[in-house]
Amino acid sequence: MKNFSFYALLVLLMSNCNFSKNPKSMKRKLDGNPTTVNNPPLKKRRLNNDATPEIDDSSSSSNLDNQSNDVNTQKKIKQNYLTYPIENDTNKIFKLNSISSNNNRSNPNLVIKSDISPCTQKDDTKSENIKETNSPKKIEILKYDPEWPNFYEKEANLIKEILKNKLIDIHHIGSTSVPNLAAKPIIDILLVVKNINNVKEDLQKIDYKYKGEYNISLRPFYSKKGKFKIYLHVHEQGSAEINLNLEFRNYLRHNNSMCTEYEEIKKNAASDEDSTNKTNTGITLYNLKKNAIINKILKAANFKGLCPRYCTQEAEWETYNKIRKLKMNERFIQITKNGEFDKHLVLYEGTEIVAASNLNFSIPKKLKIVFIEIDKEKGSEDHLNFLKSFMKKYALRNDMEMI
Repeated sequence: MKNFSFYALLVLLMSNCNFSKNPKSMKRKLDGNPTTVNNPPLKKRRLNNDATPEIDDSSSSSNLDNQSNDVNTQKKIKQNYLTYPIENDTNKIFKLNSISSNNNRSNPNLVIKSDISPCTQKDDTKSENIKETNSPKKIEILKYDPEWPNFYEKEANLIKEILKNKLIDIHHIGSTSVPNLAAKPIIDILLVVKNINNVKEDLQKIDYKYKGEYNISLRPFYSKKGKFKIYLHVHEQGSAEINLNLEFRNYLRHNNSMCTEYEEIKKNAASDEDSTNKTNTGITLYNLKKNAIINKILKAANFKGLCPRYCTQEAEWETYNKIRKLKMNERFIQITKNGEFDKHLVLYEGTEIVAASNLNFSIPKKLKIVFIEIDKEKGSEDHLNFLKSFMKKYALRNDMEMI
């Protein structure tokens, strides 16, 4: 009886002692749910504000241990872009793996989109379509400076000297080209050349940096820093974009009332504290707020040129998707962003969209037309033929074969 009491006491004492256990066999609670830990935890990494977390892309089904202070759950992940709060900076964008849709413990305030546009956190005080920037810069609209046209003349002479017979014409465009119009202190210059591919090296010699096409196909865009920043728009002879810029400028030069209205709208747009923020299409709110007055001026100038544009504004995407839905027989999925291998175009006649097309570049040196169609109400066979001809030129200038 004494022996039994002794062993009973010994067992009781052992049950109340803390002994180290094998971590592979122990159980712990995550979010109140017991879960067996089968894998050793990953080492914690300290993330700098300017650093991108290292991600092992070797397997799409990899498991990572989330090291956030308030989320300790393991999550299955797949590659995407998320806005992830780190050190009180809620808009630093890191290339992370997005939380799998079957994870029931994911953050309810996190918006995960099915397209390739960046995900953002919900904010009831602002539109979900607005993406804030971290840039402290504000848009400056300055009083007209008589030095602007003088600066343009000096730069124009430099460009003429370097390009020689490759240059057909050169123009001062944009707000700084309109006397007495307040503007951002940026000198916009339009070049008319024989071949857009033959001027890049020469322009780089005089400190111009190539920036891409932006939203205008076959329009190389360059910038240069100096006393005044310069934006250089390069077009081949015959492009309707040339007349668009010149007719817009000339109308403002000769219509004081419209010029005053345009200036007021620019100042109001620039004064908005969110003016530098961008929509999910990449357009700043400042430019978006100018769109209506720009169209009003072009209509007043009776501009009717045919201008292909990459879709960047919401109104363009709406019309593009409407035209595409009518054309494609497959189940329709709304498209809202240009991807790595696809470009989505609309064709303007003046300020009206009359046709749309989808170009695919997934095969090297090949240009595939996924679809091309006119707007049934506004388009015509001539618009369709123009767009096809434009795509042939696009393939030629980019050394591609159409398939």
